[in-house]
Amino acid sequence: MLGMVLLGDRPISWRLPGIIEFALIELLVVLAAYRISKSYLASLIALVFVAADPTLQATAVTAMLDIHVAFFVALFVFALAYGSNLGSSVALGLAGATKLSGAFGWPVLLIKALKEENSFVRFFSTVVIVPGIAFLLPELPIIMAIGFVPWVREFLGSFQWHLSYKGSNPHTSPFWEWFINYRPFPFHFDPNVFAETNPVLLISMVVLILAVPWLYKRKPGILAPFMVFWSTIGFFALQYVLGGKTQFSFYATVLVPPASVVMGVALNELLRREAFKSSLTFYWEKMRGLKEWALEKAVRRKANPSESPQD
Repeated sequence: MLGMVLLGDRPISWRLPGIIEFALIELLVVLAAYRISKSYLASLIALVFVAADPTLQATAVTAMLDIHVAFFVALFVFALAYGSNLGSSVALGLAGATKLSGAFGWPVLLIKALKEENSFVRFFSTVVIVPGIAFLLPELPIIMAIGFVPWVREFLGSFQWHLSYKGSNPHTSPFWEWFINYRPFPFHFDPNVFAETNPVLLISMVVLILAVPWLYKRKPGILAPFMVFWSTIGFFALQYVLGGKTQFSFYATVLVPPASVVMGVALNELLRREAFKSSLTFYWEKMRGLKEWALEKAVRRKANPSESPQD
């Protein structure tokens, strides 16, 4: 909306905010991964996953709400990584105001507040008051336009819509199909723009369940983005069970920032740097040995010109 107000009602005005947010998501993911791991390599791995993600790319250029949700979820993960309860609360509220799936990481904030806040007032502020205020602020234009009571009625009524079956659709993709990029949602044909998921990223988050206890001991900060990912999946599963069976692949956009942070930190730990350093040392020693052998042969040929090159 802000893009349209500033730049006019044109396609680029709708899309520019999402494109800018895509770049900001990359920055937030890199900073969060570095904060948790203290490793540039982990940040680089996380950046590769988020920058190459087809879901983020597609929703950014088509002005879908999901790119904005992903931005605020990335901000939420960033604030969690830096230990800011206030920042986490505000980011979560803004994510939920953009689309309710943005608030699916709320249990992570709740658990964090239970562990850290030593008074009921601070706890309640962290998990309810601050997110609630952040949620309501972007709603003020609508509230002022239609009135508070009609807004509340519409908001509560939306849950019935979210939890209802919308009928058959050839592009419906329940949450478990996102893991294998089954039935990506088409935004545009010729050129083809589809909300394709990244199976490598999503399936790896399943595999990493087995490694989380070890990873947590080495890098405790990895648990927060990992739980944001699975909390979000859990709420999508709950939506499906309660009747909201019309799900689409672009809903998975919100999963990419936390998953990318986790993958950056996890791969940096699981694929140890020592393995790369040892391998590079091996190659360097072999190259140096080859160089010394070549110099020795050159000296011998110079000293004995009659020596066969094959010798």
